[in-house]
Amino acid sequence: MSGAGEAIDMDKVGFPKAKADRGRGKKMGPVSMDHVLLALSETKDERDLRIRSLFNFFDAANNGYLDYAHIEAGLSTLQIPPQYKYAKELFKVCDADRDDRIDYHDFRRYMDDKELKQLAHF
Repeated sequence: MSGAGEAIDMDKVGFPKAKADRGRGKKMGPVSMDHVLLALSETKDERDLRIRSLFNFFDAANNGYLDYAHIEAGLSTLQIPPQYKYAKELFKVCDADRDDRIDYHDFRRYMDDKELKQLAHF
């Protein structure tokens, strides 16, 4: 992967593959977190654990927050090349309060939004 337009390998960053019928050709109403849980074949507790584990993966120093260096190091561990701009984009989107730190609440909000949007596009 070298271009900003290329897709991230979601298996590498902890997203399980969706297993539910994607409803192709069917009009769907608003997507809820219940839909996400169903699509991922997860319970709420399993999803909470997956997201917490992913946050902890990036927070290897156990600081309770992520900064840009944590994200860059985590993506490097996942073998995502540094020229790929995902770290900057991820940090910008997650750091909603612009304090140069991503706490678990910021990270969780990003994950919720991302999974809801991904499911809505199916």
